[in-house]
Amino acid sequence: MASAGGGYTRAVTVAKIVLPLIALAILSALFFLARNSPQGEPLRYVEDDVKDLADRQRLGEPVHQAVTKEGAEITIVAQQLVPDAKRPRVTHGTDLAAQMLTQDDQIYDIDADTGVIDEVAMESTLTGDVVILTSDGYRMTTDEMMMRTDLTYLETHAPVHADGPLGTLDAGKMQIYSDPDDETRTRMVFTGGVRLLYLP
Repeated sequence: MASAGGGYTRAVTVAKIVLPLIALAILSALFFLARNSPQGEPLRYVEDDVKDLADRQRLGEPVHQAVTKEGAEITIVAQQLVPDAKRPRVTHGTDLAAQMLTQDDQIYDIDADTGVIDEVAMESTLTGDVVILTSDGYRMTTDEMMMRTDLTYLETHAPVHADGPLGTLDAGKMQIYSDPDDETRTRMVFTGGVRLLYLP
C-alpha cells in the first residue's frame, strides 16, 4: 500500500511540473504565430458580412403609395430600392413605374430608368428616359421630373416633348397641379419656349 501511495504521489508531482510546461509551450506557439501573420491583411469575413448586410437592405419590387392633400393617389413601383447610406428615409430605385390618379380621374403613368424617393421632403425625382402617358392620349418624354407625394404636383426638370391629339409640342418645362380655384380639377401647363405643331 505504501508503494502504491508513493507512485501516486510521484505521478501528481510530475503532472504539476509537466502540464504547466505544456501549457506554456502552447501559449508561446500561439503568440509566435500571431506575430508572424501578415500585417494589414483584410478581414474577409467582415467584408462579407457588410456585403450581406447591404444585400439584405435591398428591397425587391417594393411599392410606395401615398394620398395627396387634395386626394390624388400616388403609386411608385421599383424593381429594386436601396437605402441611401447617408440620408435617412431616402431610397434609390431602378426601373421605376409611377402612377398618379387625380381627383378628376385623370391618370398619369410614368416610367423611368432610375429615381430617388425622399420621404422627408415628400418628393420623388425620376431620371433617365422618363416617359409620361396620360389617360387623355398624350405621350411625353423628358430626362428628369419630380412629383410630390403630399400635394398633387408634378413638374419636369428638363425640356419635354409631347405627342397627342392636338399634334406635337416641345417646351422647356411642364407642370401638372391642382387648380387653385377648384382642387377637384388639375391643370397641365407648358412653359419655356413652347412650340406646337398643330395637326387638325
